Amino acid sequence: MATIVPISTLPIADATDGSEVLPIVQSQTTKQIELSAITSINAPSVTLTGFFNNLASQSTTPGYDYMEWTSNSTGDESVPAIRMVQNLKLVKVAYVWLGDATLSFDLNEEIVFSVRKLQANQRSIITNYSSMGNIFTLNRSDNGTNPQKTVTLASPITIAENDIISVIAQEAGDVQPNNGELAMTFLFDVI
Repeated sequence: MATIVPISTLPIADATDGSEVLPIVQSQTTKQIELSAITSINAPSVTLTGFFNNLASQSTTPGYDYMEWTSNSTGDESVPAIRMVQNLKLVKVAYVWLGDATLSFDLNEEIVFSVRKLQANQRSIITNYSSMGNIFTLNRSDNGTNPQKTVTLASPITIAENDIISVIAQEAGDVQPNNGELAMTFLFDVI
């Protein structure tokens, strides 16, 4: 980092044509512009965690599993959700499979994970949610593995203050085993 010194201590240089050249001085405006650029590069972020208990345990296709942010929700049809307290942009998602056995996918089986928003003043059930975007998919390429990955979203998802969001896993087929946990971490930039 440069040291700021009084202008009176700086030497005056002579140009080749004999005129004086004054030293460049950083003004208060320049300082504010540079500070603003640095601040935007290092925007504050928020990390949240959640988990899917018994991932892929729904018996119908599509079967819906709901991520639990801090605890499960009351009622068989209720979707666990959180209400945001500031404007955020979801930029990264990480996950790790914690089941006793590796995941088993047959052809055309998959689990698509998405962030969904609850419609205003509605009960927290799946039919009252609209998709804000998919975040990743587990499929046949994950067969026989313990999936774990960090995904940087190509199109970050913007979430406004007071939005009520949920993370939904939509299963096609009969993925096994269905008694394991998928732990997740979300990185949001504050906007």
